[in-house]
Amino acid sequence: SKEKEPTLDMCKAYTSMGMIFHNRGHLLDAVESFQKALDIMIKVKGDKNQSVSTLYDSLGQSYMAMGKSKEALENFQKAVNIDKNLVGENNPKVAAIYNNMGYVLNSMGQYDEALKYLNSSLRNLMSHYGKNHFEILKAYNYIGQALLGKQEFDKAIDTLENSLKVSEALFQGKHPSVIDSYLIMSDTYKRKGDNKLSYENMKKAYEISISLYGKDHEMTKFISQLLRDM
Repeated sequence: SKEKEPTLDMCKAYTSMGMIFHNRGHLLDAVESFQKALDIMIKVKGDKNQSVSTLYDSLGQSYMAMGKSKEALENFQKAVNIDKNLVGENNPKVAAIYNNMGYVLNSMGQYDEALKYLNSSLRNLMSHYGKNHFEILKAYNYIGQALLGKQEFDKAIDTLENSLKVSEALFQGKHPSVIDSYLIMSDTYKRKGDNKLSYENMKKAYEISISLYGKDHEMTKFISQLLRDM
């Protein structure tokens, strides 16, 4: 029997499957589904539209979650190139992708390159959202991580304090990203040689983890072990 001509409905189905696979941690299946959706979208609508950019971004996020930095960056870059042509660089969607690129570059130890994208993202996001938005909080955390990597400890602490102000405004200080902020802060103080403040920040991360997840959750146990090792 003759194979069916690809349609946008088939593309939507593969995109939905990709999202479900990604959220359940089945990342290879997610990549396969997003790639099928992308191939259909390009065939039906060409390769210069926001739907294609969104699929490249989704592929990038699945590769990022797999720890495949090179593939993640390639897909994020393709998404950004399309979006910059369609809506310009000063756009929240571009900023969100720059945040992800910064995260991946941090994980590769390319801190200067990461900061280039993250600082651009932060300026862009603030021009659209003011001071308080979840992507702004992420940008501060990733900038803090990059500055920690560069051993610019005081700058890292200032940045993470900004992150905590945003999380207080958005989530009253109770959100998984706040745990990240305190863990990076703890690490920064430790590497600065201030064990007391390192311990205090780790303790705050622990308390928030208990209030969000309970004592028996993996994250709480993980932080509890870190505290015991201090």
